[in-house]
Amino acid sequence: SGLSDRVTVAPERLAVHLGLAFALLGALVWTALDAWAGAPRQTVPNPWNRGAWALIGLIFFQILLGALVAGNDAGFVYNDWPLMNGAVFPKDYAGQGLWGTLAHSQAAVQFNHRIVAYLLTAVGVVMSWVAWRSPLPDGAKALALATGLAIVLQALLGVLTLVFAVPIGLGMAHQIMAAIVLSLVVVAGPYLTRPLRRAGAALVVVVSLAGLYLGVGTTEDLVGGLLVGYAAGKTLLFALRAPAGRPSADVVE
Repeated sequence: SGLSDRVTVAPERLAVHLGLAFALLGALVWTALDAWAGAPRQTVPNPWNRGAWALIGLIFFQILLGALVAGNDAGFVYNDWPLMNGAVFPKDYAGQGLWGTLAHSQAAVQFNHRIVAYLLTAVGVVMSWVAWRSPLPDGAKALALATGLAIVLQALLGVLTLVFAVPIGLGMAHQIMAAIVLSLVVVAGPYLTRPLRRAGAALVVVVSLAGLYLGVGTTEDLVGGLLVGYAAGKTLLFALRAPAGRPSADVVE
């Protein structure tokens, strides 16, 4: 919060702050791949595009719910799993009014974060499995599989973070993994139909940005750190990318 005595912020403000940081992260990954791959060959909407955008939206929504959990210190209560204090549905879910329940009730924000995590894990695994069994290029299949595995790992990290009452190491790992998951979906989703010249390049972008996120350590430093990383990453991309006008065969026709 920037204050010395009161170091907490309103959960909704924390959600907006974190949401903007992750939106910038996704935009940087998108821009980097645009610089690398050029314009898309296929511009007609297809099921992969629509499904990828839906998954990106669901992941972003889950990140905002995670910010509400952090802002309410809801990770320090209901530290059992899969139940919540022995119950499927917490008794003190309701808060003072609708907004008080959705944004300020510890029980509500944690329950909502759990439910969306289950939904997100199921959707991610199914989409990865379908992509793996479909006639996509091998590079696209590998990215889809990596996305599904990352979503499962993030879910497991979330459970461990909750059960152990949010130790700093697990809390940071959970947040960093969220950045990796979002980046992988941006890479593996809409870009399944784009002329990626090098499949490994996408993973390099994701790992580099995740490492930058780990280096800055805090969400407050993320925006400034990513701007510095963007300048370095853009220089690297233009130095390494293939000559323009040479489309890749790794594209869905």
